Amino acid sequence: MTASGDDLTDSDDLGRKMMRQVAGDSWGTKKVAWSLSCARERKCKQTGKKVGGRRSHAELWPEVVAEARVTFGGGKGKID
Repeated sequence: MTASGDDLTDSDDLGRKMMRQVAGDSWGTKKVAWSLSCARERKCKQTGKKVGGRRSHAELWPEVVAEARVTFGGGKGKID
């Protein structure tokens, strides 16, 4: 129902049909994004590790990062 009292589901009007499809699609997209976000948070809590996103240099090449820190005097970051 709209604010003016029109029932958008009780019509064969193409404009109303399009609005139902667009609104439904955006809701479905948001629902999928929300469920994926919740799953990432659960996995992170279970494993204690980062889930998703790009892997850091320290994750990809820990020995190279460790050698660079020794060679160039440490650094502020940590190696996991």
